[in-house]
Amino acid sequence: MKYMKRQLLFLLLFFGTCLSVTHAADWNSFINNYGSNNYGTGTSTWRIATSSQWTFFANQGGVLVHDGLSWQHFSLNNRSEARCVVVSKHKDCVYVGGENEFGYLKPDASGMLRYHCVSEKLGKVYRSLGNVFDIYEVDGALYYRCDNYILIANNGNYRLIRAPHKIFSSVMSDMVLYVATDCGLYSLMGNKLVPAQGTEVLMGKRINAMFKYGKGIVITTANDGLFYYNGSEVMDFHTAADGLFLNAGICCASINNGLLAVGTIHNGLVLVDLKTGSTSVYNEINGLQSNTVLSVGFDDMGNVWAGLDYGIDYINLNAPFSYLYKSPYSYGMGKASLLKDGLLYLATDRGLFCTDYPVKFYNGHADIRKLDVPTGVAWNLYRYGNEVLCLHDKGIFSLVGTSVKKVTDIMGAWSCEKVEGHPDMLFVGVYEGMYLIRWTPNGWVNLGRVKGINGSGRYFKQVDALTLKVYNVALGNATLYQLDKSLLKATAGKVVKESFYESAQLQHKPALLFGNLGVGVQAMTLGKSRVVYPCNTGFLMYNQAKSEMKSVHAYIQRIVSTNSTDSVVYMANFTRKRTEVEVPYSMNSIRIEYGVPSRLMMPLVKFRYRLNNGNWTESVDGTSKEYSDMFEGKYRFEVEMLMGDGEVSHDFVEFRILPPWYRTIWAYLAYACLFFWLIAWSWRTENRRIERKKQAAVEQKDQEVKQMKVEINKLEKEKLDLELRHKSQEIADLMISVKRKNEILMEIKRGLVVAMNQLKVNQLKESRQQLVLINGKIDTNIEGDEILKRFEEQFDVVNNMFMQKLSTQYPSLNQNERMMCAYLRMNLSTKEMAPLLNISVRGVETMRYRLRKKLGLEREDNLMEFLNKL
Repeated sequence: MKYMKRQLLFLLLFFGTCLSVTHAADWNSFINNYGSNNYGTGTSTWRIATSSQWTFFANQGGVLVHDGLSWQHFSLNNRSEARCVVVSKHKDCVYVGGENEFGYLKPDASGMLRYHCVSEKLGKVYRSLGNVFDIYEVDGALYYRCDNYILIANNGNYRLIRAPHKIFSSVMSDMVLYVATDCGLYSLMGNKLVPAQGTEVLMGKRINAMFKYGKGIVITTANDGLFYYNGSEVMDFHTAADGLFLNAGICCASINNGLLAVGTIHNGLVLVDLKTGSTSVYNEINGLQSNTVLSVGFDDMGNVWAGLDYGIDYINLNAPFSYLYKSPYSYGMGKASLLKDGLLYLATDRGLFCTDYPVKFYNGHADIRKLDVPTGVAWNLYRYGNEVLCLHDKGIFSLVGTSVKKVTDIMGAWSCEKVEGHPDMLFVGVYEGMYLIRWTPNGWVNLGRVKGINGSGRYFKQVDALTLKVYNVALGNATLYQLDKSLLKATAGKVVKESFYESAQLQHKPALLFGNLGVGVQAMTLGKSRVVYPCNTGFLMYNQAKSEMKSVHAYIQRIVSTNSTDSVVYMANFTRKRTEVEVPYSMNSIRIEYGVPSRLMMPLVKFRYRLNNGNWTESVDGTSKEYSDMFEGKYRFEVEMLMGDGEVSHDFVEFRILPPWYRTIWAYLAYACLFFWLIAWSWRTENRRIERKKQAAVEQKDQEVKQMKVEINKLEKEKLDLELRHKSQEIADLMISVKRKNEILMEIKRGLVVAMNQLKVNQLKESRQQLVLINGKIDTNIEGDEILKRFEEQFDVVNNMFMQKLSTQYPSLNQNERMMCAYLRMNLSTKEMAPLLNISVRGVETMRYRLRKKLGLEREDNLMEFLNKL
């Protein structure tokens, strides 16, 4: 209860200082005024469309979107004014019309609305249609009503129908499109606009708005009133506000559950309840920013949006609170009110006033009259029998009807209370102390001051017949006073810690929801559901029967990343579709913003929240919660709105913090692939190492084998060289032996020749014969012995079978010629060959000549080269 009292105190102050107003069925309804400083751009607003708590405005600066908490702005591609907004009934989008442009708003994956231009993708003719003022969605087809055209779009096909005259308004009724021109009303039949039957009376009248009503349509004209068309004839449409429409310049109209809202150029907004006939006017006098209302629309709570030539206003028709008056038509700060015999008395800081109840309003003004009470603060009102006592700064006054009479000279009277056990007596609290007064047939009598009570007597109550409790609100305590039997003397007793607000027995107790509100607030019950509260701007009425307080709900508006600059990662939108929000890890510090989509109700609620089904927090006034450095995973944030009467509203949002790139499933797959690749690489590397080791071992073996082969070859070569040297030495030895043998034999031969010559002298025939025989044998054996054979064999070994090849290829060569070839191959000179061949040097030359001929060499051929190549 304490929570609700303080909420109401805040609400009273809030309403008196922050909100603009107009009047409604009870008293004047509060109005929220919005200007370009609120929504950012544009002044004039041409069309209004609502969906749940979201409202869309076709504004001079583009499309405006209001979700009950904040504004968004969307520019058209050609930067023209937005002329029309329509919420699709079948698609999650809002159709938009502008000047030579049309498109739609649609939420993206994060919920943020994005504008998509359709006309820019079409031909030039569709970008030159003028202003698109109305859009209708019928059976999947879209009808765009322009200044001079009707454009029909169906499954990507477009039809353009030219109007015979400029179109000023239109309406879709029972699948038939009606358009209004200065030359009458037309209906669309196929691909042609034809005059509507029975509408001749409308010729020459400026029709600015039409809407479906019953089985027909209501037609509003600028200065000729309202008409009703049933499809065959036009008739006058009379309302209780007909007089207000004359010369007002009707500009727009809308209807909701029998409540007709008509926007005018000169007289603001007129509301007419077609069921009861009650009428209300909203203009600059009672809260609108301008008397020129260009567009009007109802939201889901039955409240009214008014698009003005300068600004946008929201009229809280169904809010539970309304007000009686407001500056500049103020009667002062409210102090107390009291209803008696059809008169509502109003005590303010300017004096005492009264008005009839129900209150009569004239053009937004309450009919309030000042009573004949001195100027000054009227602090309180108290009903005693058939009269009303006004406790005033200048004394106490008795009220009967509108008659006023001063009853005592007690100055500075705060409040009074009947004395227990003495119904004819009243305790009166004054600025300093208390008095006791008594009613007599001759009037009220001042019995005197209660001695012993010297402080303020504003807040007190009687505990029992002889005990008073006087409160010190500033200190939050109360002093108990014991009275003597005369009741005029009091003795101060103990001081108790007790707040006047929490006292169970308060001085003024309205029977309804909120009870006493505290300091200076005297609530008064009116009927079964209404309570009047004084406030700093006058008086508020609370109507418990009004629906808005029960219809408000908790609303999570958006999620904003706070990592660097504020970036919206999620935005609630009019589709109300819940999708899991994905937040990049780089944006894992977030702020969740929530609230109540009602500026009027916000001061009355508190919030609590929790994350992932954790414990609920204590109730708070704040409308946002921040989380920093959140780990990846799925989260569910819930918020509850707590009303003072115990009602709870709930909303939630689910979101997922995505892991950083190095902790994504793809990263883990990459890690797995890398891991397996590393294993494979390690295995392959190890295998390669083993293979290289094996290869190295093999290569080492091969190298060793190769080295061994080299060594073997070297040894074999050395052996061969030794053998060759040995063979060469043998050849040389053989040659020397042959040479030596031949020399010896030649020497023997010469000796024999000498001996033979000597024997000739002696003529010894037998000796000569024997010597001749020896000489012949020597000649025979000089060349034919075994030594030459051995020479050829050894020479073939050393010189690649030279002698054998020579004998095979040239069999005609004799022994000496073959030996000469060997000697030439050995590069011996002629002089060296002569003794070896046992011939003279000249004989060698002659043999050489014969050899060339046998070998078939020409003159220019080199014998040495030929033999070396053989």
